Amino acid sequence: MFVVFSSGEEYLFWLLIQFLTGSSVVLAGINIAWMGRRYWLLNVIVMVSAIWNGFNITIVVYTTGFVIFSIFSILLIVAALIFIVRNSYLSSDVTDISERERFARKVSYTVNVLFGVMIAGAALFFSFAFMVFGGVSSILLIPAGAIVAWLIFFRWQMRWIRVSPVSAMVGGLVFLLAVVGGPFLVMYVM
Repeated sequence: MFVVFSSGEEYLFWLLIQFLTGSSVVLAGINIAWMGRRYWLLNVIVMVSAIWNGFNITIVVYTTGFVIFSIFSILLIVAALIFIVRNSYLSSDVTDISERERFARKVSYTVNVLFGVMIAGAALFFSFAFMVFGGVSSILLIPAGAIVAWLIFFRWQMRWIRVSPVSAMVGGLVFLLAVVGGPFLVMYVM
């Protein structure tokens, strides 16, 4: 760990994060009995891995093997999103509800995960822009904070969808607008 932070080589830091996100997904899959009771945590771990793979696509643009790496990363992201929606839906005890309610839950889980993808995509775009124009600095905490806020909100959202799927979608949209519009509002006020 000391070598990563003292060597000045960025690829070691990237490799460390890649190793940690991949290992956390594998370890969560190995310990499925414990993770089964905390399905929201499994979704968050897989979403963090998908976000990191999305970030990887943006930073390896000018390397050799970019096309193959991008296709592989996109497949990982799509598989992660499908997993999150299916894991969320199947963990919500859908055996004793009507077909209409089941469909509403599926749509609500899918829409709320797409809201998270939009927040993560916007945050990654702004992170990349901040790094290009200003280098690595504390300003990068703003987009990272948006992703962390959504991951925390997602845990609460999972419970809310079981009670009222439609209002959970509206709440997710309001949260999306607050996270994306909040920094602009702060800049406008100041």
